[in-house]
Amino acid sequence: MEYNVNYNKVGAGIITISVLSIIGAIIFALGSVILILSKDIVNETYASMGIPAIKQSDIMILLISAILTIIFIALILAKKSIGVFGYFATKAFYLVYTIISTGFAIGEITYLILPLLMLLFIVKKKHIYGFGNKNEDASI
Repeated sequence: MEYNVNYNKVGAGIITISVLSIIGAIIFALGSVILILSKDIVNETYASMGIPAIKQSDIMILLISAILTIIFIALILAKKSIGVFGYFATKAFYLVYTIISTGFAIGEITYLILPLLMLLFIVKKKHIYGFGNKNEDASI
């Protein structure tokens, strides 16, 4: 009996991580817009608690990172290799920027969970992005 397997489909893992990443990016984008609109109130509240004020550049980097994440995930789901490079470049840039601007915290490691899972699933389906031979074994 011959199995009709389509190797050109994006896997369920990539779709799941994409949906979770898009939801997170939308929440970050909405949060950034709210912070931009109410920056004075938030900074006054932070000042009363002794927390440093939020910089406009931090908010803009977060907003741009969220928008780029959504764009690159759409390209990943459209099976474009530029989406893979852009997604990981955006994640790496934001992680490095966060570590430089606020210092390293153990919570930064949790930021890597979804990108690492995405990397695992993309490696399993690398042939649809043009990174490997379709006939190679995709078992990890």
